[in-house]
Amino acid sequence: MPGKINPVLPETINQIAYDIMGKNLTIQQAAQNANLQLSLMFPVLADSLITMLKVSATGIFVFAINCVQHLVANPEKCKELLENSTVYATLLAPQLGYDTVSSIVKEGIKTKKPIRELVLEKKLLTQTEFDQLTNNHLQ
Repeated sequence: MPGKINPVLPETINQIAYDIMGKNLTIQQAAQNANLQLSLMFPVLADSLITMLKVSATGIFVFAINCVQHLVANPEKCKELLENSTVYATLLAPQLGYDTVSSIVKEGIKTKKPIRELVLEKKLLTQTEFDQLTNNHLQ
């Protein structure tokens, strides 16, 4: 498929997580069934723990170098997603009241208008007040 990017490394991190969960269960069962002799299960405990640490450290390092390090935020897209979400409701509720903000959110979802636009249309806040209220929390 043109333009498709295979998420091999994120999938590898999931595989590592499942492997670690399995080894963790091995450790729990070994410790639980060691009865009075912890040394009886020590080899399986140590092997599972050391393997978990090595595999997770390697996986995280490879993921960080090959994926996370190359991520670049798109500020315009982030702003667009923020403006079209309902997240501002949390910041506006103390100022405008829960019921008012709740009705604005419902209207925004219904009309597909951003919360900012509705608050300004209803003259509940000025542009400056809205920006000050929201930008102080986004720093």
